[in-house]
Amino acid sequence: MVAAWPASAGTPPDAPEASARRGWATRFLDLAVDWLRNHHPVLEMDTELLNAAPHEALLSVGAEEELLALGSHDLGTTSSLLLGSTSARTAALADFPVILVCSGGPAPESPAGPVLLALDAGRRPQDSVISFAFEEAALRDVPVRALYAWLPPGLLPAYPVMPGRHGHSPRARQAENLLTRTLLP
Repeated sequence: MVAAWPASAGTPPDAPEASARRGWATRFLDLAVDWLRNHHPVLEMDTELLNAAPHEALLSVGAEEELLALGSHDLGTTSSLLLGSTSARTAALADFPVILVCSGGPAPESPAGPVLLALDAGRRPQDSVISFAFEEAALRDVPVRALYAWLPPGLLPAYPVMPGRHGHSPRARQAENLLTRTLLP
């Protein structure tokens, strides 16, 4: 378990403000460990206190692991964009598998839905991402659903691209072909 305590820019580590932040992070870490030990006594834990921004700490520690699972507050898309989101920022910057788990409700006994493989049109998909999605789907005995997203140049997300007169636009057909070629074994 990791707790991050980012010092303010230019604040020496031994300054009272830095000491207060470190104390708060230590107390938070102790409370979290106590709660986990009470609810999951067989769980083995290591703890670490890092002087870093939360997303930097998660990226640093997550790079050493096989998978990083992060909780996500149910603030909605607009709130996340306006307020910033440690989970979203970490997931966006990570070069390893990250799973965001929405909080606010009971966890299902077993995931029943498909694994969503989201690919960015602006980047070449990493084989490791595609492999991870298919391996997870096989473990859960569920299908993979692939999503290929792009934003046409010059358009804002609030303005959807209308399909062509006979169904999909030429760009949509091009995207479907690319997705199909990418996912072929």
